[in-house]
Amino acid sequence: IKINGTLPAKDIYGVVLKLCDVLSYLHNLTPPVIHRDIKPHNIIVAPDGGIHLIDFGIARVYKAYQKKDTTIINTERYASPESYGFAQTSTLADIYSLGIVMLFMATGREEKTGLDIQIKDKHLRKLIERCIAFDPKARIQKISEISDYISRINGKAKKRRQAWFALGLALLVLCSAIPSYLLGHKIGVNDGRREAYQEGYESGYAEAPDWKLPTVPY
Repeated sequence: IKINGTLPAKDIYGVVLKLCDVLSYLHNLTPPVIHRDIKPHNIIVAPDGGIHLIDFGIARVYKAYQKKDTTIINTERYASPESYGFAQTSTLADIYSLGIVMLFMATGREEKTGLDIQIKDKHLRKLIERCIAFDPKARIQKISEISDYISRINGKAKKRRQAWFALGLALLVLCSAIPSYLLGHKIGVNDGRREAYQEGYESGYAEAPDWKLPTVPY
């Protein structure tokens, strides 16, 4: 991103869907595993386009009875508010960090204010806002919800592309049909004129008086 610039929404969705597969596996373990350090430096893009999440150094297992994390180690800017000792981090902390990663991919920064100015794509902006809400209860609650949201957006985009393709095809057929119609119409008119001329000529000839030249004596 620093070399080539920010990513369009379509590419961001592609990366996030692959990260969702990783996090869905971790969060659905019993008990759930929280990575706690999701950031660009810990995301590896393989040559084949695969996405790998690395560095589980501060990952922890969620403990339902525990009120706070025993240790506070995180990366500023990507860490959720509750990661600073206000409460025990849950899978919602990873969702928050993933939202900041999306923000970075879209803008090249981690600035959480003025998203309506920074991000023009309203669907991407809404997704990021729901992931990085300060109150954990206001965030998207499951990784699967992010995947479902992106799938719906991709589905709508596909339908729009299909609609535009159908419209373009219809216009192409119409544009092809108009010259054909005009040419056919012209040929038909010309044929009609020829037929009318021939008919008039024959009827006029038949009804003409039988003029005979007088016999001229030699």
